[in-house]
Amino acid sequence: MVVAAGAIVAGGAARGFRLKRTLRGLGHLPKLWLPVWMAPLDPAELTELFHEPIDLEDVYAEAISAWEACPQPNLIDRTLQFYTKLYLQDDILVKIDRATMMHGLEARAPFLDFDFINFARRIPAAWKYRHGQTKYILKKSLEPVLPADVLYRKKKGFGVPIGAWFKDGTLTFPSAPLPSPLAWIKISFGKNSPTTVPVGPISAPSSGTPGCSTTGRNLNQPHEPAPD
Repeated sequence: MVVAAGAIVAGGAARGFRLKRTLRGLGHLPKLWLPVWMAPLDPAELTELFHEPIDLEDVYAEAISAWEACPQPNLIDRTLQFYTKLYLQDDILVKIDRATMMHGLEARAPFLDFDFINFARRIPAAWKYRHGQTKYILKKSLEPVLPADVLYRKKKGFGVPIGAWFKDGTLTFPSAPLPSPLAWIKISFGKNSPTTVPVGPISAPSSGTPGCSTTGRNLNQPHEPAPD
């Protein structure tokens, strides 16, 4: 499956971790694949955390809405809808906004220009992911400009090199064992935690534009800095 393959090859995590996450999601309906893959806890751990059976469609209602809001039936466009509406808009761009404003900087994202996004949305899915290659048209168009080792290198995010720091002694393991992630969450939420997390509404796709909806605002326009 295209989405499953993408989950294995993308990112900087270890191959075993990606494979485990991929297999974890494939036991559910396609609309639940992405949120289950990306969730810090699997469904069994969520049940243990809240001390009762969990309705995944309730927990991941916002993710399902983003998936189903895409009028295109193919997995590639629906996956892009999910990442655009939730992961990109509500996670990655928020972090960039906060980090740059903290230091008095204005970040720009040229590829998030509205006209460029609307053009990319109209590209058939078969050309967005072709012969196992993501961003196929973009990379082909830049071959005369950029070296191949730059253009086709593995995707690199903003991860902190924790592994390298442990390896060279910059960081050391504590003498006492650390609690599991589930234990940390139990400490934070306690036994009486609600079984659902409030979520905001998902906006409808842009009218008159085929394809899936885009981000809610143009990051290439200056905005007011956060108050002190």
